[in-house]
Amino acid sequence: MRVLFMLALVFALGSYTMRPAFANGRFPLAQQAIVIPESGGKGILLRSTFGLLVSHDGGKSFSWVCEETFGYSGAWDPPIAYGHDGTLYVGLADGLATTRDFCAVSRVPELAGETVKDLSVDAAGTVLVVTTSPGKPSALFRKRKGKPFERVGRGLEGAYLVTVDAAPSRPQRIYVTGQPLGTLKGRYYRSDDGGLTFTELEQVRSHDGAFFLVGVDPKDPARLVSRFLHFEGSELQLSEDGGKTSKVVVSIPSAMYGAAISPDGSKVFVGSGLPADGVHVSTDRGRTFARVANVGVQCLLATETALFQCANPLELGGPAFGRSDDDGKTFRSLASFADVVGPVVCPSSTCTKPFADLSATLAPWRDGGAPMPPVDGASKDADAGSPDASAPKVTEAPRRGCGCAQASDRGSTDWGALPLLVWGFFLLQSRTRARWAGIR
Repeated sequence: MRVLFMLALVFALGSYTMRPAFANGRFPLAQQAIVIPESGGKGILLRSTFGLLVSHDGGKSFSWVCEETFGYSGAWDPPIAYGHDGTLYVGLADGLATTRDFCAVSRVPELAGETVKDLSVDAAGTVLVVTTSPGKPSALFRKRKGKPFERVGRGLEGAYLVTVDAAPSRPQRIYVTGQPLGTLKGRYYRSDDGGLTFTELEQVRSHDGAFFLVGVDPKDPARLVSRFLHFEGSELQLSEDGGKTSKVVVSIPSAMYGAAISPDGSKVFVGSGLPADGVHVSTDRGRTFARVANVGVQCLLATETALFQCANPLELGGPAFGRSDDDGKTFRSLASFADVVGPVVCPSSTCTKPFADLSATLAPWRDGGAPMPPVDGASKDADAGSPDASAPKVTEAPRRGCGCAQASDRGSTDWGALPLLVWGFFLLQSRTRARWAGIR
């Protein structure tokens, strides 16, 4: 099966490369969205396949932070998280970078040489980092207020770690997902002593695949939601006993790239990369779901006032980021990649020359292509200034890190191969995720 899968992946890659790509060889996609602290909800940071995008007007326009700023390139999709003090943490293949203004960047010495797989910030402001580095046991690092990073406990030898979250109502309870090295037999690891020790919780799985935490209920430390991605599709799973058992609450035959929980935990949102499998919403803390829209998503971000969506702008001039004010029933376009106004202004010129190349690549989004029609009743928003494609990523897909795929009727590219590419990329490298609003 793996041989057939790799052949399919090669075929998909051949088709995928027919699309316009950036210098790093990747098609422009927004993959993850987080809220910038103390911004009144107007500050939004997107992680994209070509660096970070910063908005201070609620997502209507963006400034660019190039990959060179943090010292990564190519296909690396860095996990990102904001600390309570406004510090941005950027996970790298060889360490952890921090910045407060996107100009001055520092490396964390305690994580030098570590491959950072995920970041999160608990309710007390403690920064949690999980690493899986070649030749080293997988580990949990933490940074408490006013303290340097420290390695916690003995780590998880023999495990490939994927995501980490602490229970908001009980920060000493930490959940990690991963799988034994060399396998795709996903499972949970739980700690009740702040990460000093972990208990492995093997799940009953329908297929081999990987678990990705969406979040822990802010009121109940035993209640967690995760995505389970496998070769046959995706599942959203709910555990109400601290990860000992879980049940499938949403199942789709495609990649479940977007997932988010409202800040109070009352609503859970999940979306496929394909409009055909749509957006699903729960209003009972994740127990039951209803499908509300035929929209594809690359990421979802839930705040106190709105639901935001990353989109896949397969059409020239197509939207890249959108907003819903009715819990995902409709989305209006906020911005396309044509709304990237330039690099963040810094004393150094690190991103100036790269932006000239980026701007040339984005030119088709500025100059070509008609606005996409509204999706699911979305209408053109005069204030947003860009077409209203409710599914910003109209042929979407997650973050958690891979692009998505839905077929477009226009053009000669074999879009049918795209789902194969997505699954291959996701399962082999996977790194996008939907997090609690304002923390991830």
